[in-house]
Amino acid sequence: MSPPVVRTVARVVAVDQLLAHLKNTAINKLDELKAKLRELELAEAEKYQPQALVRTKENIENITNKITKDRDYKQAIILCGTAITEAENGIVETKATKCQAELRYLESKLAEARADEAILYAPDRLQRAEVAFQDLMMRYVQKQYDTVLNTIPQLKPQFEELVTVTRIEATKANELLAADRDFAISQALARAAAEKAKADLALELAKAQLYADNPAYLTLQTALANASAFKPTDKIIFTPAGTTPTIIVPGPGVVPTVNTTGAQPAQ
Repeated sequence: MSPPVVRTVARVVAVDQLLAHLKNTAINKLDELKAKLRELELAEAEKYQPQALVRTKENIENITNKITKDRDYKQAIILCGTAITEAENGIVETKATKCQAELRYLESKLAEARADEAILYAPDRLQRAEVAFQDLMMRYVQKQYDTVLNTIPQLKPQFEELVTVTRIEATKANELLAADRDFAISQALARAAAEKAKADLALELAKAQLYADNPAYLTLQTALANASAFKPTDKIIFTPAGTTPTIIVPGPGVVPTVNTTGAQPAQ
C-alpha cells in the first residue's frame, strides 16, 4: 500500500486537476456566451430585442463572479449552459423581429406602387416585386431568417425603384392626357370659330347682295349712316358743288358771318 502522504498528495493533485479542468471548461463556456453576446449585438438586438441583450450581459457578469470570486466552476458551467441557450433564443427572436420590420417596409412599398397604379404604368416591375416578396414571406414562415435578412438589402432598391418608376410613368401619362385634352379643346374652339366666321360672312354677303340688288336702299342706308354721325353741336356749311367754303375762325375782333344761334333776325 502507498503511504498516507503519497495518497494525500495524489488526491490533492487529482482535485487540482479536476478544478483546473472545471475552471477551463467554465471559462470556455463563458467565452462562448460572450460570443453569443456579440451575435446579439450584430443582429441589432438593442433595437429589436433589447431585453435579450440586457439579460445576456447580466448572465456574463454573474458567471464571471462565479468563476473569479466564488470559484464555483461547476455552478458557472451550469449557468453558462442555461445562459447560452437563452442567448441563442434571443438571437433567433431578434432576427425574427428584424425580418418582420424589413418585410413591413417592403410591403409598404408594394402598397405605394399599387396605390399609384403600378399595374398600369410598371406592370413587369410590379410582378417581379410581388414574386420576390412572396418568396421572402415563405422563407420567413420557414424560419430562414438569415436568408431573408441577407436577401432584403438586395431587394430594397428594386422596390423603391418600382415606386419611383410608377410615379414617373404616371406623371408622363397624365401630362399626355392633359395635352390631348387641351388639343381637343383647341380643335373644338377652332371649329366653333370657323362656324361663327361662316355665319358672320354669310350675313355680310347677304347684305352686299341686298345692296347690289337695291341701289336706292344702299343710298338710304348711307344717308342714315351719315345723319347718325352728326352731333347736336355740329355745324353744316352748304356750298355749290365744286367750290370750297371759306371758314372764319372766331377770334378777337372777328364777328361770325353766319347766325349760328338759331335766333330769328329782328324785324
